[in-house]
Order: sequence, then C-alpha cells, then structure tokens
Amino acid sequence: MRTEIAFEFYFFLPKDKMFQRLKVIVKKVAKENTRFLVVGFPMEFEKFSQFKQQITTNLHILFLDVDYSTAQQKYHENSQLPAEEKALADARFLSKLSHFYEESMVLTEVLDSQTQLHKVNGNMDDQAILKELSNYVGQAGK
Repeated sequence: MRTEIAFEFYFFLPKDKMFQRLKVIVKKVAKENTRFLVVGFPMEFEKFSQFKQQITTNLHILFLDVDYSTAQQKYHENSQLPAEEKALADARFLSKLSHFYEESMVLTEVLDSQTQLHKVNGNMDDQAILKELSNYVGQAGK
C-alpha cells in the first residue's frame, strides 16, 4: 500500500464542491489501494461530521502541536516578506493560529472511538517531526 500526498486547496471551494472533489479522490484511491493525506482538513466539527459521512470512516488525524513562539519562528524562517510588512503579517498569523487552535481543540475533544488522533510535537527539529509524521502515516494503513 502506498501513500499519496497531493496538495490541493479546498478552503476556497463551496462545501458541496469541496466534498465532490474529495469523493473523486477517494474513489480513485480506493481502486489503487492507496491512502491519502488531506492537509488542514477537516478543522471544524461540522466539516468533520460531513467528512465521516461522505468520505470515509477510517480516519487518522495528525495534529502538529506547536507553541506560539515556535510557530512564529518557523513562519519567519519561511516568510519572504520585507521587514516593514512583518509586524502586520505576524499579527495576522498569530490571529489565524489562535483561531486554528480554538477550532481544532473543540474537534479533538469530540472525536469518536473510530477516529485516531496522533499528536506530533511540533517543537522538535524538522527531521524529528518528519520522522514522527512518517511513522504515523505508515501506521495508518495497518
């Protein structure tokens, strides 16, 4: 069994289109006996419920748990903004991160017994994070 990682943006699609696209991917994946990784989704309980009903019940969630200062540091390392724009970008980034944690924490508290939550310590170095994520992805197919 192989794992397919494809980057697609679902957040800007209407919900019905988003789930239509995911169904196409799942149908293709099922034929090839391939797992798939959806990054950053579902984040809200309503989407999570729809995902379980319409897409799959065999769900593993990888939650990259990182403190705000580490997240901000990694954001700075990967950001290519001019210095004068960084303060405003920092404020927006921290606001979005805070919203993400609020929504995600609610979701992780109401997971059913079929869903497996794997928390990954995002404060580790990049190689250690990648190794842990790879281990979880490998376990998901078993």
